[in-house]
Amino acid sequence: MEEINQKTNRLILIAISLANFIVMMDYTIINVALQTIQVNFNASNAELQWMVSSYEILYASLLLPAGFLSDRYGRKKVMMLGLIVFILSSGLIAFSESTMQIIVARGLMGLGGAVVPSTTLAIIKETYKKYDQAKAIGVWSAFGGSSIAIGPIIAGFLLQMYPWYSVFTINLPIGLICLIIIMKLVPNTSDKHKNKLDLIGMILSVLGVSLILYGIIKSGELNKIFTINTGGAIIIGIIIVLFLLKYEYKINNPMLELSLLCDRIFTSGTISISLSYFTISGGTYLFVFFIQLVKKSTPFELGLMMLPFAIGSIIGSLFSERMLNLKGAKFTIIMSCFLLLLGFIGFYISDGTTDNFLIEAFFLLIGLGMGIAMGGTTFFTMSEIPQNKYGSGAGLSNTIRGVTSIMGVGVLGTIYSISYQKSINLVLSESNVELDKFSRESYSQTINFFKNGNFNPELVDQILKRGEDIFLYSFHKGLFVGIIIILINIILGLIFIPRRVESRQIEKSTGKTIC
Repeated sequence: MEEINQKTNRLILIAISLANFIVMMDYTIINVALQTIQVNFNASNAELQWMVSSYEILYASLLLPAGFLSDRYGRKKVMMLGLIVFILSSGLIAFSESTMQIIVARGLMGLGGAVVPSTTLAIIKETYKKYDQAKAIGVWSAFGGSSIAIGPIIAGFLLQMYPWYSVFTINLPIGLICLIIIMKLVPNTSDKHKNKLDLIGMILSVLGVSLILYGIIKSGELNKIFTINTGGAIIIGIIIVLFLLKYEYKINNPMLELSLLCDRIFTSGTISISLSYFTISGGTYLFVFFIQLVKKSTPFELGLMMLPFAIGSIIGSLFSERMLNLKGAKFTIIMSCFLLLLGFIGFYISDGTTDNFLIEAFFLLIGLGMGIAMGGTTFFTMSEIPQNKYGSGAGLSNTIRGVTSIMGVGVLGTIYSISYQKSINLVLSESNVELDKFSRESYSQTINFFKNGNFNPELVDQILKRGEDIFLYSFHKGLFVGIIIILINIILGLIFIPRRVESRQIEKSTGKTIC
C-alpha cells in the first residue's frame, strides 16, 4: 500500500511540476517568437510589448487571490479551473487574426496560470510527509527554474519547423496530461473552516498590484524611471496596497494573512528569493541581447548557449534539500547568492571576445544559484505557513516574488536603455545621421534601422562598431546594479536569516510570530 502511495505521489509531483513548468516557460518563450509575430501581423513595438505585459500583469496580480481561493474552495478544484483556462487560451491564440486577439489570449493565459504556483505548492505540502517536502519542492523548483532556459530552446526549434503559434499550442498536450493526472489522483483539500469570501480584499489586491506593475512596465517602455503617467500609476497602486493592509488588519477573516509578514523566517525568505528573482529576471533580459547582438547568435543558438543555465538550475534545486539538511538555511541561501554574484561578475567583465565556453560557465553558475535559491528558500519560507493557509501563504510569497521579478526587467532594462540613448545620440550627431526616437532606444533597433535603409556601408560599419561599444558599456551598467542588489541580498541574509530552521517550525508549520 505504501509503495502504491509513493507511485501516486510521484505522478502527482510530476504533473504539478510540469504544470508549473509550462506556466513559467510562457514568461520567456514568447520573446523568441516576437520577431516572427511582428512580421506576420505587422505589429508595432507597443503591441509586441503588450503581448508580453498582458500575461505578466494578470499573472502576478492574481497570484494572491488565487491562493486564497484555493484554501477556501479546494486546491484541486481551483488548480483544475486555472489549468483549463490556461490550456484553452493557449489554443485560442492559433486562431488569432489580429494583434489585439493575441494580447487578449495572452492575458487569459496569465489569468489561468496565476492559479498554478500557489496551488501546486499547497498540494506538495498536503501530499508529502514533512521530511519529504524539501525534496519534493526541490523537484518542483527544478522544473520551474529550468523553464527559463528551456523555453527559448523549444521556441527556436518550433519556429524553424512550425508556425509561430506552435510556441503556445505546445502547452495543449502537456497541459491536458497534467489535467488528467490531477483530476484522477489529487485529493481536493481546503481550509476546513470556510471563512467568508473576502471579495473587497481580492479586488484591492488585484487593483493595487496591477497598477504597480503597469507603472513599472510602462516605465520600461518609455525608458524613463519616473513620469507623471508611470509614477502616478505606481503611487496609486502603493496607496491601494497600503489601504489593503489596513483593511485586512481590521476584518475577522482576511484574504491576506498579515501575521506571516511579521514572521522572521517567512519574511526573510521571501525578501531573499524576491531579490534573487529581481537580478535573475533583469539579468536574463540583458543576457539575451548580449548573446544575440554581440556574440551574433541565432535564437536557437541562444537557447543552446543557455542550456547550462537550465542544467545548473535543475542540479541546484535537487541539491538544495541536502544542503539545507547539512549546512542549514543561512549557508544555503548565502551560497545561492554567492553563485549568482560570480555569474554576474563573469558577464560584467565579458565582451565580444569572451570565449563561448566561459559564457556557458557563467550561465551554469547563475543556474546553480537560481536552483538553490528556488529550492532552498521556497521550502524555508513555506515551513512557517500553517496548513489551513498553504494557498494564501504561497500566493503572498509568489506575488512579492512576481512583482520584484518584473521590477528587475523594468529597472535594469531602463538603466541600459537610458545609458545607450544618451551615448548613441552623441555618435549620431558627430556622424550627421538622423534616427527616429524608436531606433535610438536600443542597439538592436539601431541595427534594424540601418539594415532597412540605404546608407554608406563604411559609415554604417563605423556607427555600428561604436554602437556595440556603447551597448557593452550600457549592458555592464545594468549588470552593475544587479551586482549591487545581490550584495545587498547577501548582507540582509547574513543579518536576518537564521542559521537553521528549528525542528519545531519545520514539523508543525503552524507557529506564527504576531507583530
